[in-house]
Amino acid sequence: MDTQSLKDKLMFMSVGYICSGSLIAILASIQFYASFFSQEQTFFAALVAVFWVLFSAVSILLIRYLVPKYGAKAIYEHDILVLMIGILFISLALNIAMYFVGLLIFFGALAVFFYENFNRQVAVARAGSKDCLSLCSWAIGPIVAMLVIIIFSFTDYSLLATRILFAHYIALGFWLWIQRLDRHESYYDAPTVLISTPQDETTDGKTKADEEEPK
Repeated sequence: MDTQSLKDKLMFMSVGYICSGSLIAILASIQFYASFFSQEQTFFAALVAVFWVLFSAVSILLIRYLVPKYGAKAIYEHDILVLMIGILFISLALNIAMYFVGLLIFFGALAVFFYENFNRQVAVARAGSKDCLSLCSWAIGPIVAMLVIIIFSFTDYSLLATRILFAHYIALGFWLWIQRLDRHESYYDAPTVLISTPQDETTDGKTKADEEEPK
């Protein structure tokens, strides 16, 4: 396997690892942050759930407006960057406001990041590509997150370990973002539901905004 092929495989795997791992890490660490902010755990978890549902829905509606206007490539190429900003706020949160601002950004970006990337990777697997084995990263992410949180939940460093866990997602996400910029993907195969309404699509699945981009 040459260097470029190895890099492509690592990019392919890191998408699932970050997406699924960071989500599980946030959900599993609710108890730590609730304790840190001196909040009742059940109420705090309910607020997180409300943010998840609400801002995922808002994000899907927003992306259906932005992609036809600016092009799939311009939007999807930076979804991981927005996701990282959300994780950064959560990782460094010193008060409840900072934490929920991070959740707002994270859940908004995750809805698009998850749907767009998971569907594209499943399509690759269905096509019979050898890279279908890389889909295991969607399972490895949650396993790693849960192991870290469970192991450190019995210590005085549970919240610190969680912050470090988030930090490693940020580092990996930054690397992925840089690699994506270098590849200059067209994102023509992104899920239609996240691209536009039917009248904004061309016959080959690209948006009008993408067609207007210079070749």
